[in-house]
Amino acid sequence: KTVVIQQDELVPQSIAAVQKSVIRIVREGESETLARGVMVSANGLAVTDRAALEAADNRNLEAILYSGERVPLEVRDDNATTATVFVDVDVGTSTGFVPATLADASKLTLGRTGVRIGGTGSDTVGEGVIAALAAAENEQRTVVEASVASATPGAVLLTIFGEVIGIATPHLSPTNNTYTIIVLPNPASVTNQSSSS
Repeated sequence: KTVVIQQDELVPQSIAAVQKSVIRIVREGESETLARGVMVSANGLAVTDRAALEAADNRNLEAILYSGERVPLEVRDDNATTATVFVDVDVGTSTGFVPATLADASKLTLGRTGVRIGGTGSDTVGEGVIAALAAAENEQRTVVEASVASATPGAVLLTIFGEVIGIATPHLSPTNNTYTIIVLPNPASVTNQSSSS
């Protein structure tokens, strides 16, 4: 017996799974979302859009977890010039999140469907296709044509199978109907970042 799973059945399941990994980053005591981010380890390592946090001076920030719990976060002072930044989220014994499963960037192909979770308040989603891949092996940019005109900084892009591809960086986007995705590093390098906290 053959079971056929339709894409429109996979997408809602994938969104539901990844939502547990997505955080909203706000100033302490405030509710306005500065950026989204994604939890990549059980000990609280997350990645987000660097420019959005630099605009807030990287200080007095909190993460709102999937559970609604607000916890402090600290931006890593890595002096890097990349569009993304790692942050340490003080999860303590919280069970209000699940670390994301990262996609294998080497398997991304043109025309592959991507789903974005963003929004400044409650979650919003959009769907698009991968329209361009990074030209060089060390380049992290991937352009995605979006079904919506903009993306929240740090919005999370995932595959229809619930694997996180990367995060949106609107300030690098070439047009209003596309957004640039910074592909997350391979899982092994995230593990190395996590153990260096």
